[in-house]
Amino acid sequence: MPKNLSVVSPLNSTPPSFLRGLSKVSKTSSMMRSKKNKRSFVTIEMVPSIQYVNVALSELDLAVLSMAHNEIKKIAGVAFRRIKKRSGPIGGLKSDTLMKSWRMRLYKRAQLNSVIYSAGKKTDYRMAGVLLFGYGIYTNNKKFLEPIKTRNSGTTDLLEILEYGSRPHRIAPRNAARLRFHWEGADIRRPIVGTKTFLGLPGQSVKHPGTRPYGFTRITVAEAAASMLGLHIQLKRAKFLVGR
Repeated sequence: MPKNLSVVSPLNSTPPSFLRGLSKVSKTSSMMRSKKNKRSFVTIEMVPSIQYVNVALSELDLAVLSMAHNEIKKIAGVAFRRIKKRSGPIGGLKSDTLMKSWRMRLYKRAQLNSVIYSAGKKTDYRMAGVLLFGYGIYTNNKKFLEPIKTRNSGTTDLLEILEYGSRPHRIAPRNAARLRFHWEGADIRRPIVGTKTFLGLPGQSVKHPGTRPYGFTRITVAEAAASMLGLHIQLKRAKFLVGR
């Protein structure tokens, strides 16, 4: 940190390398303005951002963003560990496939789009802004994201079914083919010897008892939101002293 600016806060203000790199090439803009009051404390005046404006990273901006990033990284790490735990055997799922598929990554300067759905019209994507940094948690197993057609002509996927649950339903093969899917409860002596694969007869369907809602994503997101609110309060309490 520069000698003329000190931070009074329990939060870590050491900037990560990618933020320091941005500060070297950024130009001053009207996204953030700093001002000094009579008590020599520096406060921030938020100004509505202008689309496509360059990111401003002054000394004060860098300190605030560093504290925010370091705490957000911790919150994301806790959320990552919790969602892994809840989407495996400890959370009630018999398989650990989903638990092992979760990944976390840092997003830098990502474009934010708003999605507008209109009945009978093409989905419209519009730019809503730029995310300076953030962390995303996702599954890298495509099996949980493959579209599944529902009875009412809608679509869902396995991840959504596990999250919100499903009612009892019948699963039938497409185009009179045979049902074939992985089943943890299958007897390895049949129907395909030595495997956990269920193979039905041509045209045969099975009655699924339904899936209970696990809600691992919603619970984790709610906890992370509470932690983010606490971070917001801590950032508001931080003091920036000039001339020390």
